[in-house]
Amino acid sequence: MINNYCEQMSERQPGSRSISFRIDPFLLKDLEHEAFRKDVSLNFLVNQIVRNHLEWNRFEDSAGMMPFPKGMFLHMIEMVTRLQSDEENARHPDIDRIAYKAAGMVSETLRKFVVLMGKEYNFHTALSSLREYMKACGIDTQHRINGTTHVVIVYHNLGKSWSLFAKELLKLILEDAAKARVETHATSDVAVAEVRL
Repeated sequence: MINNYCEQMSERQPGSRSISFRIDPFLLKDLEHEAFRKDVSLNFLVNQIVRNHLEWNRFEDSAGMMPFPKGMFLHMIEMVTRLQSDEENARHPDIDRIAYKAAGMVSETLRKFVVLMGKEYNFHTALSSLREYMKACGIDTQHRINGTTHVVIVYHNLGKSWSLFAKELLKLILEDAAKARVETHATSDVAVAEVRL
């Protein structure tokens, strides 16, 4: 049983409740090892796992998501990148279309996630679902607020083609959710969007 009273008392959040439940000893051992590896408490890790399940994982099937190996994704990106290089290294016209189409598909899927969660689709819920999607893909995001300007940064280290996709995705999601003009730019490792609310 996970029932460490001192830990529960020190980490209790306003409105949280203490419960006891039985858990397979092998699962508990794995959880304890993972908590130690991440340098977090067991309570924090279990809450994180439950939150991830309730806010993301349980909706994956309904929204049409499926696990996709990063290596396969990178290989596909490389294949697309080859399209854009010729003797002059000019941009192939299909690259923009491919990035826009892929971003549109992911944008629609993230909108479905918000609706399936029973939430209103607005800037904050759209941004939250985008950040959860990126986190599920192993990609770091940041959201900064400078006065009335919101800046969303995607750190991906996956190259120029993925940056183009990420830039299009940010633009589609944020313009739709914020109903405002979004400025985007990208490097080979980072995509950035700025929107004034």
